[in-house]
Amino acid sequence: MIEMLRRWPVWVGRAAAGWAVLNAAVAGYWAAGGERGYLFEGRAGARLPTAAEVLIVVLSLAGALAALRPGRWARLPLLGLCGVAFLGTFGLAIGAVGAIAAGAVPSPLALLYQLFCLAGAVTAVGTYLTWTRRRRGLCVRCGAPGHVPSPGPLVRPAPTSAAWPVRVVAYLGICGFLPWAAVKIVLGFGGAALGATGDEWAATFTHTAMSPLTRWLHSFGIDITVAAALVGALFLAALVHRWGFRLPRWLLLGVAWIGAPSLATYGLGLMIAGGLMLTGVLAPPEVRPFSELGAAWVTLLGGLAFGPLGLGFLVGAVSHGRRSRPHCAR
Repeated sequence: MIEMLRRWPVWVGRAAAGWAVLNAAVAGYWAAGGERGYLFEGRAGARLPTAAEVLIVVLSLAGALAALRPGRWARLPLLGLCGVAFLGTFGLAIGAVGAIAAGAVPSPLALLYQLFCLAGAVTAVGTYLTWTRRRRGLCVRCGAPGHVPSPGPLVRPAPTSAAWPVRVVAYLGICGFLPWAAVKIVLGFGGAALGATGDEWAATFTHTAMSPLTRWLHSFGIDITVAAALVGALFLAALVHRWGFRLPRWLLLGVAWIGAPSLATYGLGLMIAGGLMLTGVLAPPEVRPFSELGAAWVTLLGGLAFGPLGLGFLVGAVSHGRRSRPHCAR
């Protein structure tokens, strides 16, 4: 098994092509009106246009051809395949937190498809890396110039911290969730914030499905989303500091690349919506137990919690990926 993983440049293209063909079949089923396992299954009105589903079919098949016959023209099809795969993982991190909080998976088939796309993203990115490295005359396994791939274990570089601009982005991402977390902690401990009291906040959980972990944290006044954000902040800190090299590289980069797109997009949307609500352009939604003004602030603070964290994951993942890239033994 280890030997096969070390030889990933040999088989990753075929794996990506196989995934792409299967994904084209799934998207074709959706384009024909199928709903089982849909990415947004269970969300009323949340469905891609049929033209977008057909486009996924086309991009998947073009990517499969490029993965099997990677010529000079393969860049755009392979990038399209990467985009399709990452689109399928959208919301996986947020959905995982929701499933842990509720103790149940709303749509097992949709989750299975997201995990399927996660595997596809790994193979698609691996195929693109192999293609670009071959085009540039680099080692297809480690990306270094001037040598052929070594069959032995890769050598990890010495631990280093990220450059200060990257660390600043990460610190802003970590600090972004503090106001939002403070509101939930104050309410969890029985205080009042944004037009809601602690008792009103606690009453909203009376008929809410919660996992044993969520109930246990709630008994201490801690919201599970705050705990999840804290875990995310720790991962972000690990990406930009040298002590993060003690953690598996695949774990850090996997968490970052899975979480970055959905967190950044979701957070940006909330920030825009919250800003429009506070300026009177949009009417705040009814969010119990908050007042109208409180709902607008909750929306904005939620955006500040998720958006910068997602951006920090993106920047931190690029930096950590470069600093921690192993090379073939010579």
